[in-house]
Parts: sequence; structure tokens; C-alpha cells
Amino acid sequence: MRTFSVLVAVLIAGFSVPADARVVANVTPAGKVQFSGSVDAQVSAALKRHQNGGVGLTAALSALLARDPGLATDVAAALAGANDNQKLAGAAALAKAYAQFKADNPAAADAIRRASSLADPAIRQAFDGAIDSVVASDRGGGGGSSSSGGSFAPASSGGGPVSFH
Repeated sequence: MRTFSVLVAVLIAGFSVPADARVVANVTPAGKVQFSGSVDAQVSAALKRHQNGGVGLTAALSALLARDPGLATDVAAALAGANDNQKLAGAAALAKAYAQFKADNPAAADAIRRASSLADPAIRQAFDGAIDSVVASDRGGGGGSSSSGGSFAPASSGGGPVSFH
């Protein structure tokens, strides 16, 4: 019986998630964001599976965020080292999750917006543009699509068009 108890304790310890496993964003006095902790394995796996970004990555991250909006900081942290296509797809997933939670779970929507605001400028720009697109779609607008194949110029960017692949 003692062996069984030790085995159960080892199994439980092996499958538990340490309290410090979540990603935490820290802003330095200089205003630079530093992420600490481990990115959720599912978020990392989605980025690894969809190395070219695109709708596959957007869908995978959207599904994760729909189940657990607390993963938004993990997504922002993981996207810090991602390629441009992954950043665009990740920003679209964050925007989609934000829109999903906005009415029914404002706390989750705020957490997603905060995580997005801590991301690098390219992700923030794409997130803001995607939010503008989602709001237009909610009002019956085009949802960001155009004759240019889904490209749009985010309102906050002041720059050229951003395209989701």
C-alpha cells in the first residue's frame, strides 16, 4: 500500500502545474516589456505547427483563447519571437477572442487587450487593426475585407496596409 501511495504522489506531482508556470509581463522603468515564466505548451505547439501563420494559426490560437482567455499573455509572449506571418495571425486570434468576450465577459476582454498592449509594436498595430475590422463587421460592415484580398490599413498605424494571410 505504501508503494501505491508513493506512486500516486509522484504521478500527482508530475502532472500538476507549478504556480509560477504562467507567463508574467513586467514593464521595466525604461518602458520595455519583459516576459518571464514558461509559455503554455499548447500555445508553443500551435506556433510550431503553423510556422507560416495564416488562418490555421489564427484558428488554433482562437480556440485556445476561447477556452482560456488567461492564455492571452502566453500568446503575446510567444509571438515576441515569432515571424511576421505568425504575429499577424496571432494578433487576429487575440482580436477575435477580444470581440468574443467583449459583451459577456468584459474582464476577459480587458485581460486580452492588456496582453495585446504588452506585445511588440507590430502585434499591437495588427491587433488594433483587427479590432477595427471586427467592430466594422459587427456593425454590418465589410469586416476588413477589401478588393485587395483582406488587406487594410489599421487606424492606429499611420502606415501602410497590413494583410492577414
